[in-house]
Amino acid sequence: MCIKTEWECTSQQLTGACLMLNGVLTYLYSGSLFQFVYVLCKLGTDYEFGTLYVLLSWVEGICILLLLVDLGWICCKMGNLLLAAIISAYTMGFFLLIAGSMSVVKYTDIYVVVRSFYTDNLMTYESIYECCGIDGPKSYGNVNTSWNVPPSCYRNQDEKPEHLYQRGCLYATQDHWFWFIFANCYWFAFVLFTVNLITHWKLNRCLRARARRRIP
Repeated sequence: MCIKTEWECTSQQLTGACLMLNGVLTYLYSGSLFQFVYVLCKLGTDYEFGTLYVLLSWVEGICILLLLVDLGWICCKMGNLLLAAIISAYTMGFFLLIAGSMSVVKYTDIYVVVRSFYTDNLMTYESIYECCGIDGPKSYGNVNTSWNVPPSCYRNQDEKPEHLYQRGCLYATQDHWFWFIFANCYWFAFVLFTVNLITHWKLNRCLRARARRRIP
């Protein structure tokens, strides 16, 4: 029968919690990073959100890298290194909380519109928000050739030039704090980051205590 001391059980629990939290954070940031990179690859950086998306992509990429490195420090039980890694990542997490939340509120449906356009699933969006394509009818090519533009770009799907929606779907939705609360992973990630930082600090204390016990 394996008999474990109280400290060993606590250390294992802290290690497991740190690994789990790092995994969840990596998953959350990887999802949003994919969206930023996808939009940038399709549209480039010429739009007003281009610079913000590039900045967020770099910060999230570095943050994910730190979390992955931290996984190694946790497994190797490198107390000071794992604490330094999570503090650095936590600082970036705070920046992402501010800048990322702004991107969610101000540019809510950018990824949805771009992804739907390139997968031919934008028709429902166009009908609901009375818009056409990414930047307007020109997104479909030659506007004078009516078959290039889908019926959803016309009011009541009446394919007459005077019923054609001229505005694009990229900014069709209005800014609303609803999206900050219900469609924003950054505040949730920052809460997890805070819990993760506390867990790392406690794990570091346990590792230092074990090191002191080994000193004769």
